[in-house]
Amino acid sequence: MWNKAKPSKKRKKLKTELVELICASFLISAFFYLFLSYTSESLADTYLSANGIVLDLATRDVLTAWMKTICFFACIIIFIVIFLVLFGQKIAYLLTIIDGIERLREAEMDFEIALEGNDELTQLAESINFLSRSQRELQEKEQAFHAEREELIHSLSHDIRTPLTSILSYSEYMESRDTLTEENFREYLALVRKKAEQIKTLSELLLGKERRKPEKVENGLLFLEQLAAEWSDGLEEGFVCQTDLSQCQNFQAYLDINEMKRIFDNLLSNVEKYADPADRVSLLIGTKDGLLTLIQRNKKSKIPHQGESLKLGLKSIQGIARAYGGSMEIKEDADNFEITIQISLRQEL
Repeated sequence: MWNKAKPSKKRKKLKTELVELICASFLISAFFYLFLSYTSESLADTYLSANGIVLDLATRDVLTAWMKTICFFACIIIFIVIFLVLFGQKIAYLLTIIDGIERLREAEMDFEIALEGNDELTQLAESINFLSRSQRELQEKEQAFHAEREELIHSLSHDIRTPLTSILSYSEYMESRDTLTEENFREYLALVRKKAEQIKTLSELLLGKERRKPEKVENGLLFLEQLAAEWSDGLEEGFVCQTDLSQCQNFQAYLDINEMKRIFDNLLSNVEKYADPADRVSLLIGTKDGLLTLIQRNKKSKIPHQGESLKLGLKSIQGIARAYGGSMEIKEDADNFEITIQISLRQEL
């Protein structure tokens, strides 16, 4: 939330300050006038007495008038100088405010006008500072939104490739078989349709037409068993898989089915790309204290993977986990890889 500039309860009017400056300048000038008049008359009397000069009344009046006139013009100059010095501070502050407005117009938001005094100029400076902060925060939020949107696009694009690869694999397999029973054909067709629907859902998310749809899962243990079975089935041709749900208790929770499938699809995809087929891949699923924990361990392949980086899949998993108030942690070295995903099961619609 932006903090609005709060006007002072006892803010002075600029015109009042202007009148005060004029009065102060006038009083100082009047003091100097009296001081100069008295001093000049004293100096004149001293000089005339010292030189034995006696002036008649008319000449003395003329001399007094000249001295008072000179003192008057001197005091006018003093008044102007004092007023300009005092009011010049306001002029300088006004120029600073104008510079701030110009920088605001040029979209330079990394500035703050120092607050001076307690009048309308101060209030104007506070308003400009507020606009600057608001615009800066708006830009930061806009940049964060674009960055988040960009990451979502990359993440969903990556996730779309997993079911698409499965569809291509199933299609190639059916084409390579000379004979295929009707039961097998229907089974593979159902799998292709299921993956195609998953691609459709991800595409709608990518286009912003679809939103997260958490729904109540009545039998959480059965749901996770199905996901773990799909994960294992997808890897059975190239890997030795081990799933362990012994620490998973039955639960009820609000979960987005497609998001949970995306987590398992990304785990499967990462195993296919980066795990060592000669070693076992394990998946531990457990529930405790309202948290669902998924731990996948595998040895790293000795052959470097050519293609897409592992990080996109991990970012997708991390984003989903955070959406459920959870987290993702990775532990790895040159030979081993372990990922731990935690998801809160205490969320409600």
